[in-house]
Amino acid sequence: MTLPVFLRGMPQVARQEFLGNVRSVRFLIMAFLLALVVVGGGYGVSGISSTPGGPGPLLPIGPDLAVFFMIGFISLIVPIFSIVVAFDAVSKERVQGTLDLLLSRPVSRTGVLLGKFLGAFAAVAFPVSVVIPAGLAAISLHTGQAPSAVFAATFYAMTLLIVAYYVLLQIIFSTLAKTSGTAVLYGVLLWLLFNVLYGIVTLVIGLAFFPDPAAQAEFSRLSTLGNPGGIASNVMLGAAPASVGQFLGGALLDPWQAGVGAAFWFLFLFGLALWTFQRRATE
Repeated sequence: MTLPVFLRGMPQVARQEFLGNVRSVRFLIMAFLLALVVVGGGYGVSGISSTPGGPGPLLPIGPDLAVFFMIGFISLIVPIFSIVVAFDAVSKERVQGTLDLLLSRPVSRTGVLLGKFLGAFAAVAFPVSVVIPAGLAAISLHTGQAPSAVFAATFYAMTLLIVAYYVLLQIIFSTLAKTSGTAVLYGVLLWLLFNVLYGIVTLVIGLAFFPDPAAQAEFSRLSTLGNPGGIASNVMLGAAPASVGQFLGGALLDPWQAGVGAAFWFLFLFGLALWTFQRRATE
């Protein structure tokens, strides 16, 4: 099958990017940490109150609530994994001088960008696709019950979407940065922004400019649209069983808002990555 001209070079670049990442020491370290955090954390959380009358919270943690806590683990470790894999996708080749050589071949810049994205995405998605079922199996083993199939499937799909978000973000920074060290620094700062600072800043803004509690709640709800990881978490909560929704207060966003927001962030980041690579790749 012959690819369109604008995709020329994509399969070769994707294969090279994927194999280069999965053979690296940093990939093996992050895959081990991912398995330790997700599988170990899921198993441990599901056993906090696994025996009736045992020590633990007021409500026993069942399989679906344990999956919710796994979302917290995933939202921390998966972005870091994506940053570690993709931080030098472009900057390393620019420094080594191989990017100019690659672009001088009969390939398109769109094909190269897509290949790098797909290769880095697949490198992170591969261990994620192994670890999440293992974590769900650990929860089922410890609680004696399986999580809701819809909730578990949404959890898996949204985790892959988070991987796509951060891989695209890191490719953008890798294209803009002059060195790989600068690219990874940008990635770490972005992780801190979305996972730590964003919630603090929006809370302060809500308290300062919206004295009415109802207005504060509405601002807090809508501000979730500015955080791609927050949108993915809302989609997951929207698919959670009623028992989990009642315990947590439910998702902040309406399902259509979360869905539109999730699609918008992906298309926006992909378009920005493509635009940046087209103009800055060889500078």
